[in-house]
Amino acid sequence: SKDGLLIPGKPSLGVLKYKDRYCVFSDEDALNSFVGSPDQYLDGVIDQCRLHPELIHLLRMQDEFPEASLATLLQGKDGSHPLFAISAPLMVDHSTETPTHFEEKNIDPTYHWNEWELRKKALQMANIRNRQTSSTQTTNSNFRRDTETQVWPPKSRGTNVGINQSTNTELPKTYTVGLRNRKSTGT
Repeated sequence: SKDGLLIPGKPSLGVLKYKDRYCVFSDEDALNSFVGSPDQYLDGVIDQCRLHPELIHLLRMQDEFPEASLATLLQGKDGSHPLFAISAPLMVDHSTETPTHFEEKNIDPTYHWNEWELRKKALQMANIRNRQTSSTQTTNSNFRRDTETQVWPPKSRGTNVGINQSTNTELPKTYTVGLRNRKSTGT
């Protein structure tokens, strides 16, 4: 009548033994209704245990559900504990993953929906078409080029002469006048 609600019993009202089961009741009305049809109430308890398996061990209904008995679950195939069994239990992990929403890979990276971005690209392309590459070389930038030098180490044997002579080459300097729209003053 309580839809499977567990209510603590009062042992002071008495403990009733029926089919090797001890039952305690919360009040005298529950005791009288159980005495009227005990099999109906025991079947109701078994149905509630099927709906809520956690009640099997709480209500000690292992005899009605032998597959759910803790003792049976803890025993191996040969009757001993599974950790002490001759063959260890086979454990396998298996999983399958399926994406919920499939993504199609036909994304065009050059596609633009924004009109302003398209205009910006068109202006850039028009500006690039009118550009020219130009370069100039100045006196300072002339000496920035890569140069290589090969050195011969002095020999351990040789003849020393008391006269040291050297020659320096003269670097020619060329000036171009009028590069920046200035007129020469005649110097």
